[in-house]
Amino acid sequence: MMEYNTGAQSPALSSATPAAATTSYVALDGFGNFSYYSSEESLIKNFEIRDDFACILDRKGGNHRIFLDESGLPRLCPYAARVEFHWLRQEWRNAQLRNIRQHPLRRFLPTTQEALLVDMFEVLELEQSANTPGRSWTTITERGVSHQATLNEVYHELGHRRLWDEAVVRDPFGHSYRPHRRRLLPPLATTTGTIYLIEIPPRG
Repeated sequence: MMEYNTGAQSPALSSATPAAATTSYVALDGFGNFSYYSSEESLIKNFEIRDDFACILDRKGGNHRIFLDESGLPRLCPYAARVEFHWLRQEWRNAQLRNIRQHPLRRFLPTTQEALLVDMFEVLELEQSANTPGRSWTTITERGVSHQATLNEVYHELGHRRLWDEAVVRDPFGHSYRPHRRRLLPPLATTTGTIYLIEIPPRG
């Protein structure tokens, strides 16, 4: 199990007030895996199954912990300790490099805490959510321009195409990527392998 650094030696509970239910969260577990939760409710439900979160972050970088209230029910509360930026960025990069299937979107490495938080929430939402209501992906191939609702639909559009030199995929947040494929070793080499997307600078 990984060691984690909150940037404080003796963190203390800063408030007993539960966090707002409308806020989304990113949780890092003790094994270095990142997960996106669209609400406090979904986070609490997952905690009831797996209680090994190393840290829980909101979109502003606030750190949270789950505690049991007087009735023995789990509650999400803000925590005084702050997660150290360089540690968090390294854990994020390690998770991406370790599991390309789980993290197929590779953006430029953020240089500030604010940019890191934005990237983590956007990328995890795109990778783990079934859809992004009101937003769509754009795929540009030799066949022209098409639009998809999910990342899986982007994979379907790319399919078994070999001509990816000029293909561009744009996510719902405006970031552009070049698709790549990680080939598998025998005896699985006859399958399509893993598609992943590497960010490219915006054109023009």
